Amino acid sequence: MKSRLRSSWAIPGFILSGVGGLFWLVDTLGNIEWVVDLAENHRAQKVWQFVQTPVGGLVIFAIGIVWLVVCSRMPLPTAAGVDADAPTPAERTGENEPQPNVVAVDVRSIFVKIEENGLISESSFGGITGAAVIFRNDAVGGKRIGPFNNARAHLTVKPAGGNPFTIHSGYWLDYEFNTVDIGPGEAHTLLIAIKTGEAGQLVIPEDRRESVDRYDAPKGIRIDAKKAIIEVKLVGGWDGQHVRKFSFAVSQEPALTISRRS
Repeated sequence: MKSRLRSSWAIPGFILSGVGGLFWLVDTLGNIEWVVDLAENHRAQKVWQFVQTPVGGLVIFAIGIVWLVVCSRMPLPTAAGVDADAPTPAERTGENEPQPNVVAVDVRSIFVKIEENGLISESSFGGITGAAVIFRNDAVGGKRIGPFNNARAHLTVKPAGGNPFTIHSGYWLDYEFNTVDIGPGEAHTLLIAIKTGEAGQLVIPEDRRESVDRYDAPKGIRIDAKKAIIEVKLVGGWDGQHVRKFSFAVSQEPALTISRRS
């Protein structure tokens, strides 16, 4: 029923109904005594004659425009204590914006090298063995994907037989700070563990590079366990509205390996 009323065939019906209603209104007003007296009033007749002139029509048009402008600037009626201009819950949480789609696309053991400026990057010629996770803001066909900006990796490390501990900022490879921007279709690699020394102890790297104003050498926490569960929580967005959680298993028996748990 709704679709039929909205079709072009319904337009003549609306026009006929409107014209019929207008004639009924004129006939009704013509039978009201004060309306008849007003129509016979000399001043009312002068006003009606002025309205029928081009200048009169222009004046009425201008009054209508002024009225619309005034109404558009009037504050909206609101409940007590509610600001009409305040952002809606959807606007505050970014629900109306395209959301990122960050996934762990790969885990691997790699060789890494440490540059003089503290930058850690992948090495093609051997070096320190590291366990890495590649995160990508994966594109989906037919769907808009938003950026995952200012992404920081919080790590919760659970060594086998040991006490859990947390790392505030994980180490992103080939990046100068401990946060990265992951745009749609882009990928970044997070180093979650390295194997050092002849004994092959596990070290969980921690990145404290917050500013270019000072140099912070790579740091880490050494663990004696041969295995560990490492949970990664990515927190992104300039007000922290994006959160993604992942879990990985790291082992060094005998070589350093990494696998996905969830």
